[in-house]
Amino acid sequence: MACVLVAAACGGASQSNVRPLGGILTVAPATLDFGDVALGREQTQRVVLRNTGLVSMTVGQLAQFADPAFEVKGLPETLGPGSAVDVAVRYRPPGLGTHERMLQIVTDSPASNGADVDLRGHAVRGLATLSCDSFDFGPDVRNVLFANTNVGLCSYDERFLDPVLAALTDPLISSTKAPGTPWPNDGNAGFLRDDARLALLAVSDADDANDVVSPAPVSDYVRRLVQVKKGALDLISFAGIVPLQSCKTAEGIGARYMEIARQLNGHLEDICDLGNFGTLLESSLGNLLLPLTSFPLSALPKDPQSIAVTVNGAPATQWTYDAGSNRIVFPASAVPPPGAHITARYEPACL
Repeated sequence: MACVLVAAACGGASQSNVRPLGGILTVAPATLDFGDVALGREQTQRVVLRNTGLVSMTVGQLAQFADPAFEVKGLPETLGPGSAVDVAVRYRPPGLGTHERMLQIVTDSPASNGADVDLRGHAVRGLATLSCDSFDFGPDVRNVLFANTNVGLCSYDERFLDPVLAALTDPLISSTKAPGTPWPNDGNAGFLRDDARLALLAVSDADDANDVVSPAPVSDYVRRLVQVKKGALDLISFAGIVPLQSCKTAEGIGARYMEIARQLNGHLEDICDLGNFGTLLESSLGNLLLPLTSFPLSALPKDPQSIAVTVNGAPATQWTYDAGSNRIVFPASAVPPPGAHITARYEPACL
């Protein structure tokens, strides 16, 4: 009786309501729209399956679901009363155009008719690639390069954090057209993705805000950057090629860049070492382009201590739960490999 009363309370109903004896399946969301995906690429979204009934049930997909564009990982699965599971759906377009399919989810519960999830995706052409093995800059490589990259001087007030935040916040981040400019389509709408890493690279021969008398603390900017990523600090990568010592090619030491790297767990190289610039750039990019280290849950867990995580079916223990962003976070030493199937089982909180 106690179990029945708890289940009724979670649903917000009175104790006098009668509920069918069996598993009841709910699915959220009912539609997965993958948007535009380039040929040769793929995108994965997740759907949460929840048993709101009083008896365990097994959930699966219809055997005839076979589509080269969509792949479902995580089924079949047995759900206890009140439990939920995230199921991954991958969209990898086999050809250009729109792909649509209905994923029919079935159960062995007589009290549940299953559920349907609409799958939609649109394949577009990818970016062009260069087939040249080499480029001929002529005999005067240095002057040709500087002539091609010369953009002149517009200001001696060098800043990094201010323009970064301007690009990632309103009005630019929510607009396809930047206000007050004559150029079309120069807004940043659609740039940010919750499931992607935000990579920041600074290349400067002077410190951030070097001509500002009293710049805002670096911590203020980091706090706003974390808000941009909805609390997921681990999804922000920073690398800088900046002055780490006094030298004739730099205007002071980049103390603020050092603080940025400290707060964002970033990587710094010394721009004073211009003779080794190729290696500096390669090292910086290698520290920016990292795999994802945290993954969002589809619902708030009732008891975070009871969350069970598996990676490719094997129990995982090296992770933490970040309540602020509702994410499972893996340390650098235990990051799942690309393409891994990550499952988090937990009882969702009653809302």
